[in-house]
Amino acid sequence: MRLEQLAGSGRAPALPLNLTLAGDELRVQRWLRVLPGQRYVGLAQWRGRTVLAKLLVGGKAERHFRRELDGARLLAEQALLTPELLAEGFAQGQGGWLLFDYLDGARSLWDAWREVAGEAPLSVAQQAVLGEALTAIAQMHGKGLWQADLHLDNLLRHDGRLYLIDGGGVRGETPGQPLSRARVLENLGVFFAQLPAELAPFTEELLIHYLLANGEHALPLEALLKEVEKVRRWRLRDYLRKVGRDCSLFAAKVGAFGLRVVR
Repeated sequence: MRLEQLAGSGRAPALPLNLTLAGDELRVQRWLRVLPGQRYVGLAQWRGRTVLAKLLVGGKAERHFRRELDGARLLAEQALLTPELLAEGFAQGQGGWLLFDYLDGARSLWDAWREVAGEAPLSVAQQAVLGEALTAIAQMHGKGLWQADLHLDNLLRHDGRLYLIDGGGVRGETPGQPLSRARVLENLGVFFAQLPAELAPFTEELLIHYLLANGEHALPLEALLKEVEKVRRWRLRDYLRKVGRDCSLFAAKVGAFGLRVVR
């Protein structure tokens, strides 16, 4: 199959799927995430090794490819732990691709959170998961970066280390210099807004994990809580807009990390 043909292949293109990318064959064995007509992420074989392949097609392919590539490079250039980018390319009229080292056996912090979500608020295990996430966020901020699409699925545990993934959401203010206080509060607001309501009284306690890894700014609790409330209002409006627009295609799930809309 040619790369551009993926755009019309629907939600579950037949597997295994062979593609030729810049003269090399990519054999996709399993789909991990699909946004029909735009983005296909899968487990694949390339040059005799297992890779995670991000394939970007359709009318927005070039913009999405540039964002993914820029974000992956920002993480690597700032020496933050992230899967190695092995190959990338974009072909006009076809689409783009990014091939990453596959972290076999990796589990996201979202998976880890789901295992402890039913425990008493801010149990030792819950604090370990959230503290690990906040430490990683603090390290990004210390390098002048932030994750615009911030959630626990973008943090992967592998061999005792925590990897940052999803370059498409990574942004830089002044890479190499600590993030500004306003941007820090805004990004932390996104994180804390996802926490279940019963954890709200523990915001200050959790913030300590961040400050131990990045003490560049004083972060008043009142200012942070204002950001959290602003994000929660936005998330609710966005959720209701999506459901109202296309309710026959979405199923709503309410979990420990807030409202999630899935097809």
